[in-house]
Amino acid sequence: MFYSSRPFASLSQGAEDVEKIGKLQHLLLLSKTITMELLWDDICHNTTNIVSPDWHGNILKNREDQLQQGHEKFQDWTQAKKEIWDSVS
Repeated sequence: MFYSSRPFASLSQGAEDVEKIGKLQHLLLLSKTITMELLWDDICHNTTNIVSPDWHGNILKNREDQLQQGHEKFQDWTQAKKEIWDSVS
Protein backbone atom coordinates (compact mmCIF):
# COMPACT_ATOMS: atom_id res chain seq x y z
CA MET A 1 0.00 0.00 0.00
CA PHE A 2 1.22 3.50 -0.68
CA TYR A 3 0.81 6.58 1.46
CA SER A 4 2.12 10.07 1.07
CA SER A 5 1.71 12.94 3.47
CA ARG A 6 1.95 15.20 0.41
CA PRO A 7 -0.17 13.52 -2.28
CA PHE A 8 0.32 14.95 -5.75
CA ALA A 9 3.10 17.21 -4.46
CA SER A 10 4.42 17.48 -7.99
CA LEU A 11 3.16 16.50 -11.39
CA SER A 12 5.63 13.64 -11.64
CA GLN A 13 4.69 12.41 -8.18
CA GLY A 14 1.03 12.69 -9.18
CA ALA A 15 1.65 10.51 -12.22
CA GLU A 16 3.29 7.88 -10.01
CA ASP A 17 0.31 7.97 -7.62
CA VAL A 18 -2.15 7.52 -10.50
CA GLU A 19 -0.14 4.53 -11.71
CA LYS A 20 -0.31 3.01 -8.21
CA ILE A 21 -4.05 3.68 -7.99
CA GLY A 22 -4.50 1.72 -11.22
CA LYS A 23 -3.11 -1.31 -9.42
CA LEU A 24 -5.96 -1.26 -6.90
CA GLN A 25 -7.86 -3.81 -8.97
CA HIS A 26 -5.35 -6.42 -7.82
CA LEU A 27 -5.86 -5.77 -4.09
CA LEU A 28 -7.97 -8.04 -1.93
CA LEU A 29 -11.29 -6.65 -0.74
CA LEU A 30 -9.94 -6.26 2.79
CA SER A 31 -7.01 -4.17 1.53
CA LYS A 32 -9.36 -2.04 -0.56
CA THR A 33 -11.63 -1.48 2.43
CA ILE A 34 -8.70 -0.48 4.64
CA THR A 35 -7.43 1.86 1.92
CA MET A 36 -10.87 3.44 1.56
CA GLU A 37 -11.15 3.94 5.32
CA LEU A 38 -7.72 5.56 5.42
CA LEU A 39 -8.67 7.90 2.59
CA TRP A 40 -11.97 8.90 4.21
CA ASP A 41 -10.26 9.42 7.57
CA ASP A 42 -7.66 11.64 5.93
CA ILE A 43 -10.30 13.64 4.05
CA CYS A 44 -12.41 14.08 7.19
CA HIS A 45 -9.53 15.23 9.36
CA ASN A 46 -7.29 17.12 6.95
CA THR A 47 -9.61 18.97 4.62
CA THR A 48 -11.19 22.30 5.43
CA ASN A 49 -13.71 24.49 3.71
CA ILE A 50 -15.36 21.75 1.67
CA VAL A 51 -18.39 23.28 -0.02
CA SER A 52 -21.08 20.99 -1.33
CA PRO A 53 -22.20 21.82 -4.87
CA ASP A 54 -25.61 23.45 -5.35
CA TRP A 55 -27.02 20.35 -7.04
CA HIS A 56 -26.38 18.33 -3.88
CA GLY A 57 -28.36 20.79 -1.77
CA ASN A 58 -31.17 20.66 -4.32
CA ILE A 59 -31.34 16.87 -4.12
CA LEU A 60 -31.39 16.92 -0.32
CA LYS A 61 -34.14 19.58 -0.31
CA ASN A 62 -36.19 17.53 -2.77
CA ARG A 63 -35.82 14.40 -0.64
CA GLU A 64 -36.79 16.32 2.50
CA ASP A 65 -39.87 17.70 0.73
CA GLN A 66 -40.83 14.18 -0.43
CA LEU A 67 -40.54 12.92 3.17
CA GLN A 68 -42.64 15.76 4.58
CA GLN A 69 -45.35 15.25 1.94
CA GLY A 70 -45.50 11.53 2.74
CA HIS A 71 -44.31 10.45 -0.71
CA GLU A 72 -41.16 8.86 0.72
CA LYS A 73 -40.27 7.18 3.99
CA PHE A 74 -37.17 6.10 5.82
CA GLN A 75 -36.13 2.48 5.56
CA ASP A 76 -34.22 0.36 8.04
CA TRP A 77 -30.58 0.20 6.91
CA THR A 78 -30.37 -3.57 7.40
CA GLN A 79 -33.41 -4.06 5.16
CA ALA A 80 -32.07 -1.59 2.57
CA LYS A 81 -28.74 -3.45 2.38
CA LYS A 82 -30.58 -6.75 1.97
CA GLU A 83 -32.67 -5.36 -0.89
CA ILE A 84 -29.58 -3.95 -2.60
CA TRP A 85 -27.76 -7.24 -2.19
CA ASP A 86 -30.72 -9.21 -3.50
CA SER A 87 -31.01 -6.93 -6.55
CA VAL A 88 -27.38 -7.47 -7.60
CA SER A 89 -27.00 -11.16 -6.85
